[in-house]
Amino acid sequence: SVTIPDSVTTIGSSAFFGATALQAVTFGSGLTSIGQNAFQNTALISVTIPDSVTSIGSNAFSGIASLTSLNFGSGLTGIGSYAFSGASNLTSITIPNSVTSIGNGAFANSGLASVSIPNSVTSIGDNAFQGTVLTSLTIPDSVKSIGYYAFRDVSSLTFLSIGSGVTSVDYGAFLNICSNNTIVSAELYLSVIPNNLLNGCTQLNSVILGDSVTTIGSEAFQNTALTSVTIPDSVTTIGSSAFF
Repeated sequence: SVTIPDSVTTIGSSAFFGATALQAVTFGSGLTSIGQNAFQNTALISVTIPDSVTSIGSNAFSGIASLTSLNFGSGLTGIGSYAFSGASNLTSITIPNSVTSIGNGAFANSGLASVSIPNSVTSIGDNAFQGTVLTSLTIPDSVKSIGYYAFRDVSSLTFLSIGSGVTSVDYGAFLNICSNNTIVSAELYLSVIPNNLLNGCTQLNSVILGDSVTTIGSEAFQNTALTSVTIPDSVTTIGSSAFF
């Protein structure tokens, strides 16, 4: 175990990297930043980030399969790339309202089954939640961009909601989310519904399309179980095979 005193303001890059026996850390109230790779490949079980911390660097806590509890302070503004990737036993987190960006791969291949994304977040990076086991996903209206493969292989979803603020969805952001056919309902408020978004979700029986939707992408709802759908007046384009 290690206790970081209140006098410490910064933990540098790779400070405790590879300390494979390190199971517990207590952070002081003066800490403002945790550097990249700082606790990578340690054996931490529980991490509580104090309110004073505003930034967590890339890979800061990556590769910690033992991590089961993670609590963020209220001062954090961004979560670095791959900061908590590979935390295979971390099942639930609440991201504080101070966070505006979730970095590339931040929680990739973790054990997350539940996550609360606040209205402060404006961007979700590439691979951010790839390979997690989320069962419900609500992307708030504040989010403007969703990166490449952000939710790739999240095939355990039963509910998906995408807010009206999303203007950019990069390639493969939701690739393979229907591979286990678990999604039964979706609420889509973004202006352009991506091609193939829910293609092959054979259990999908309920979809709400918001008044902000202008384009329904090709094959967006192909091979689903929809029996009824209301297309709002805002829609100007329905892609090929959209409801095939």
